[in-house]
Amino acid sequence: MPMKRMRVLMLNYEYPPLGGGAGMATHQLLKQFAQKNITVDLITSSTSEDQTIAKISPKISIHYLNIGKNGHLHYQTVRNLLTYSWKSYWYAKRLVERNTYQICHATLGIPSGVVASKLNLPFIINLQGSDVPFYNQRFYLLDQLFFQHIAPRIWCQASAVTVVSKKLKSLANQIAPKQKFQLIPNGVDTESFVMRNRRNAKQINLLFVGRLIPRKGILELCTTHHSLVKEYPHLHLHIVGDGPLRRYVENDALLQSNMHLHGAISPQHMPTMYRQADLFVLPAKNEGMPVAALEAMACGLPVIMTDVGGSDELIDGNGFVVPKGNPTALREAIGQYIRNPALLIKHGKRSREIAETMSWKTVAEQYLELYEKILH
Repeated sequence: MPMKRMRVLMLNYEYPPLGGGAGMATHQLLKQFAQKNITVDLITSSTSEDQTIAKISPKISIHYLNIGKNGHLHYQTVRNLLTYSWKSYWYAKRLVERNTYQICHATLGIPSGVVASKLNLPFIINLQGSDVPFYNQRFYLLDQLFFQHIAPRIWCQASAVTVVSKKLKSLANQIAPKQKFQLIPNGVDTESFVMRNRRNAKQINLLFVGRLIPRKGILELCTTHHSLVKEYPHLHLHIVGDGPLRRYVENDALLQSNMHLHGAISPQHMPTMYRQADLFVLPAKNEGMPVAALEAMACGLPVIMTDVGGSDELIDGNGFVVPKGNPTALREAIGQYIRNPALLIKHGKRSREIAETMSWKTVAEQYLELYEKILH
């Protein structure tokens, strides 16, 4: 149990509906903390010009900062990150002056960890993926010039640094060999995301959930689907998400009656989306521990993912891991389920079994134990 009157300051520039998996992870963690003897103030980004304070429980407050966000909610520019860094630092300083915090929890080492390091509080950093240098090709030049030097300095100042997968830990250790990392994977809400009874149907529905950006492999998935539909006209692809590649995906969807673009969907409607699918596919070029894959597993979906990030840690008799950038292997993996529908049911049940061992309740308990360990 946490100490009496523990108060935590949390930093994450992403929070639903803005951002992706890291924001959703914070949302789920706060839902668990709301049931504990803990008070939390989260500083995050607004999706509009409004700056507001919202509460998800009497002791959990969300402080939204205007970062001049425009364009896609799931794609943050360097300018967005710099604006959040500056504004969140001064906002956090004011909160620290008014309240007594025992610890600061920074999700994403850059920019949140940098801000946390300036607040004179014990702090932990939760690394999710793109905040580790050389994880995201989009930031390669910045990683080479700046972040590979900045990140290790921030990590070594933290009381603890957590990672969501073993592969992410390995990547982080490449630039900080002596740094210790604690593995705390992302979790899943096994009460909201539940299985449905599956029946052998004539139509097979593939589901992709993620940002529509090159790193997620969405264009490769669309190409693979096109080639499969020629042989299997009962195969449908459902795409949930938004991002810079939306226009290209929309053009494909207009030409393909078996392809459906749903755009961004609110978290409360996602369980229904998963339960209407038969197979989850995420051919990403890099990942940490994808929350969407965990949610799909909790809903009893087999999963196909590429050999990046924490994929190997999620696949155990419940799907296939294929080499990234290999459309032939991706096509063959999907084809196995089309030719053998009984495999969908078998692997789906195994997915649910794995998901039940990875609840957000367990993740929250791990973080509370870490807080107490640091503060004692």
